[in-house]
Amino acid sequence: MEVTRIFLTSEKIVTPITLALVSDLHNRNAKKVLAELEKLHPDMILMPGDIFDHQPLPGKRKQYESLRFLQECGKIAPAWFSVGNHEWVAEENLEAILASCGVALLDDTAQRVGIKGNDVVIGGLTSPCGRAGRYSRLYTPDPDVKFLDRFSDMKGYKILLSHHPEYYPRVIAQRSIDLTLAGHAHGGQIRFRGQGLFAPGQGFFPKYTSGLYDGKLVVSR
Repeated sequence: MEVTRIFLTSEKIVTPITLALVSDLHNRNAKKVLAELEKLHPDMILMPGDIFDHQPLPGKRKQYESLRFLQECGKIAPAWFSVGNHEWVAEENLEAILASCGVALLDDTAQRVGIKGNDVVIGGLTSPCGRAGRYSRLYTPDPDVKFLDRFSDMKGYKILLSHHPEYYPRVIAQRSIDLTLAGHAHGGQIRFRGQGLFAPGQGFFPKYTSGLYDGKLVVSR
């Protein structure tokens, strides 16, 4: 596992805060992730989807690892969660599951929070694939852009959790959103000399696979 640290500045942030971005665990054992989070002491833990997985691991018919991770996250720091394309496995109970772990669900919704004297607004852009339980590896259907319009009109430092980084050039970059956190691309599935070879929704040689883009988009591997 690799931890990437990115430092950003904004006139809207008056006191430094630490954000922890965790995505795409897919019901895998996350002991190393939890150990890093405990060392980091983040002010916020932000999860843009696919903590669950549609295919449980052998011998684990339920989403045990996902639940354990979420329960521990709720003990480390305030945590927020948006819907990725695999969350449909827990669709009927997702909000109740997260609430029991002390994690807030952002389902095309936003919350305003005060963090160290900062006015922060966190929004969660729901993956349409998370509702249908299926998606095309070549094209991702459009999300709820009406929610994006409402969110971008809000005051404060706006952080958007968007599972799909391919939405950034299509519907996010042109809106007044300070920071977008994404996953889904898995670093380009296979990386060669720092270049991802394929990502669902972006196709071959994808642009948004890992790290910081345009000073406003961070993609987790």
